[in-house]
Amino acid sequence: MMCSGVSAMKSLASNLNGLFAVVKPTGITSAGVVNQLKRILTKEHKKQLQEYSNHHTRSGKVGAPYKKLRIGHGGTLDSNASGVLVIGVGLGTKLLASQLKGNKRYRAVGCLGTSTDTQDVLGKITQRSPADHVTLNLITSSLQRYVGNIMQIPPLYSALKVGGVRMSDLAVRGEPIAPKPARPVTVHSLECVQFSPPYFTLDIHCGGGFYVRQLIQDLGQDMGTNAHLAELTRTQQGPFTLAKHALAEDKWTLEHICEAVQEFTEIAELENLIKPP
Repeated sequence: MMCSGVSAMKSLASNLNGLFAVVKPTGITSAGVVNQLKRILTKEHKKQLQEYSNHHTRSGKVGAPYKKLRIGHGGTLDSNASGVLVIGVGLGTKLLASQLKGNKRYRAVGCLGTSTDTQDVLGKITQRSPADHVTLNLITSSLQRYVGNIMQIPPLYSALKVGGVRMSDLAVRGEPIAPKPARPVTVHSLECVQFSPPYFTLDIHCGGGFYVRQLIQDLGQDMGTNAHLAELTRTQQGPFTLAKHALAEDKWTLEHICEAVQEFTEIAELENLIKPP
């Protein structure tokens, strides 16, 4: 796929259909990242469209029509979380659900001794308790209870909706919320890769619908103390890894995105799935 000059416009307007991944920074929502990418791509789209139209007007041909860009993401990361965020463009938006089922990895840092109302570092401390008794062996043994097909109650601060409104929005407004019932989730593996009290770092390989902040809180309670999520990085989503595939913010350009979409298309052999109707 050519991604420069007039060819870049044609790629964006007609043929840029597929998936790519970016590195979501902290301090911005997943929707905010999508909006930023949309502005970047739309600006380039219009620029290349104008170049295309000018070229063909001189040759007596009709310029290409404007085509609105479709773009979306494949799984929300909290604003204070970072890491892999998969983006679908064009017909690729239809692939987000089917291509990203069930395979996610996270690097999570928990903090022992305190609980917060949001279960993460952004919330207000609601409870304190001693954690001097917690050892690496205790963490490791406690983690085994959460491996496999388990039941998990979703946190109140989540993107799940009640009456069409996100539970997190209701919680922020102080409205009473009944917890959602426990639901089945899958955890492939859990490992504590670092322990520097009061902080512990987990490598988590899980399926969809799993809430890391809930794991951290439940784990703290199981170990006879409190805990909240201090940091969260998604290191893999579907076939996209943070190390190999996610575009850093300085590469959020039409050229790099074209290359990333093409690379994934070739690797995953998605050509038949993303052909225009």
